[in-house]
Amino acid sequence: MLAGMDARPEGPNDPAAVWDLIRRADEFVKYSPNRDPATARAQARRQLERAAEAASALTDADARDALTAQVRRRLDDLDIDDAGG
Repeated sequence: MLAGMDARPEGPNDPAAVWDLIRRADEFVKYSPNRDPATARAQARRQLERAAEAASALTDADARDALTAQVRRRLDDLDIDDAGG
């Protein structure tokens, strides 16, 4: 292996770590009224995109599907909020 190269994909490699990314995105949204809401939602979206990528790499199909569904639901909610509804 080349120096500095890691065989593991970037990001969490277990369901609990993916869930932590999702929870962090929830915190960005929860506290958005105390900050610039658009910035907080953008941060939440980036966090959810990281969670989706990490979830897609999980080898446990049930966990992968469940966490992917959680990410999708939250992204859909952000899309609704961004559309003003």
